[in-house]
Amino acid sequence: MKKILALSIAAVLFCTSVSAQDPAPATVLINPAVSTSVDGARYEIINSGRADSKFLRLDKVDGTVWEFYGYGYHTVIKREAADQDTVVDGQVNYQLYISGDGANTYLLNLNTGIIWYYDWHLFKDNEFLLMK
Repeated sequence: MKKILALSIAAVLFCTSVSAQDPAPATVLINPAVSTSVDGARYEIINSGRADSKFLRLDKVDGTVWEFYGYGYHTVIKREAADQDTVVDGQVNYQLYISGDGANTYLLNLNTGIIWYYDWHLFKDNEFLLMK
């Protein structure tokens, strides 16, 4: 009887310790946030690495951003004008940062530090608006 009781207690402890060591699977984000480089080629294509993420192309010299919609179709994303938006000819002036599904996307002027955020709209054109 003592053996059965001891085995029962050992089995309960073993099962409890095994389940405690096997946590629920965590959500893993692949490339949760990425940004374009500040050197190299004039153009870069970027997305956050998630399957449902936007694909964007950045002209790092003049700050033009295109959004891709499927194969071969893309559109320029408008950018709100700013007095502090200065560029130096022939050098990288802009960097793009994207996170998650693309809802958190920012355009940075490297010369002045001003930032635009991506504003998504269902029934009108998407655009970059100044952070104020």
